[in-house]
Amino acid sequence: MIRSIRITDELAPTVAQQMFAIGSGIAGGLAGMFMAKGLVGRTSVPTSYVVGATIVSALFTFGAAALLIKALPEEY
Repeated sequence: MIRSIRITDELAPTVAQQMFAIGSGIAGGLAGMFMAKGLVGRTSVPTSYVVGATIVSALFTFGAAALLIKALPEEY
């Protein structure tokens, strides 16, 4: 049986959401490993640095999603 595969430049909304979440999760995991390596041997971390980095991370992640949604044409 021959099966044809159609390649398209569009995704179902659920696939797009999953792709975004997986990409963000992978980036978060890599960032966590990078942080773990950088924090080895330290006895404390300034709270303000952690809060600041967390806010920046959250804003950029949400901002990317918001830009994606706003950039979509109405017909989609």
